[in-house]
Amino acid sequence: AQQHAQQQQAHQAQQHAQQQAQQQQTRQPSILVAVETVYSMDGHCAPLVEMCDVAEEFGASVIADEAHGTGVFGEEGRGWAAELGVEHRLVCRVHTFGKGLGVHGAAMLGPRVMYEYLVNYARPLIYSTSLPMHSVASIRCAYAMMRRTAAERQRHLQDLVVLFHQRLGRLPPARALTSPSPIQGIIVPGNDDCVHAAQHLQRRGFHVLPIRSPTVPVGTERLRIILHYHNSKDEVNALMDAVEEVILQESVGKCASRL
Repeated sequence: AQQHAQQQQAHQAQQHAQQQAQQQQTRQPSILVAVETVYSMDGHCAPLVEMCDVAEEFGASVIADEAHGTGVFGEEGRGWAAELGVEHRLVCRVHTFGKGLGVHGAAMLGPRVMYEYLVNYARPLIYSTSLPMHSVASIRCAYAMMRRTAAERQRHLQDLVVLFHQRLGRLPPARALTSPSPIQGIIVPGNDDCVHAAQHLQRRGFHVLPIRSPTVPVGTERLRIILHYHNSKDEVNALMDAVEEVILQESVGKCASRL
């Protein structure tokens, strides 16, 4: 059921892009489709191949935000677009340095004409102070390490994701927001219940934050869990033990309130 829902979401994203392209095609000659490659609230990955197909059909260009894909996917950690082999089909990619790389800043990868446009017309860039040299050095070191170790780190991360999904199977299906990325979600409907669940996990030593409405739609409030390379399988199992405990407590409490 979860896989069907993800396929349906991908299909809807493709349909939405197609509808927008059809509408805009009659209004203006230039169409830009901006998309996150890995969605930050649920960890799902964008159907970039299908989006590029639609964009090319209508003469549009795709801009990909690789904030949560950098390091996690693709050869040498180049991102989800590299994982799918569509880098050459994108007009540009934005790679931020504050997630997988652990530093700060960002870079735009694209054609020379876009570089010149941003240098001359992007006010936030024009009026921002450039990064200090120690930040640039940190970014260079982080990239060098990522290129050397990406394959090993990605394998370990995927092992943790697989284990996490196995443990999710013990929860009611409606609770799980399974994704192929390290960003995972567990539905805990209601802002108060979601906050309570997160506080329980935090007291157990897990840095899990509640995502409440209206950040997400009402009824889909969730615990946002991010797996890291430095996490172990024992830690994932301990986390899921605590999750099962808090979900059981919530269910018992709701049953008691009905008596």
